[in-house]
Amino acid sequence: EEPESMEVVQVYPVNRRLVECLRGDGEKVRVNVGDNANFMKGMVLKARPPWGEGRRVWVIIGGRPRWRGKW
Repeated sequence: EEPESMEVVQVYPVNRRLVECLRGDGEKVRVNVGDNANFMKGMVLKARPPWGEGRRVWVIIGGRPRWRGKW
């Protein structure tokens, strides 16, 4: 499937690898970003759906922000 643009709605303080995003159809999904220290609510990122059966965590496409809240 194609990568989708989605908006960050929650940054997890305990699990630093995940952010929760809102897809265009209104579904909330978790995205593996590696380190969520520089992500903030309202940021837009691209992610691809998980590969394989039974997987639920999407994967970010492209780089992570270098500074907090800025691409």
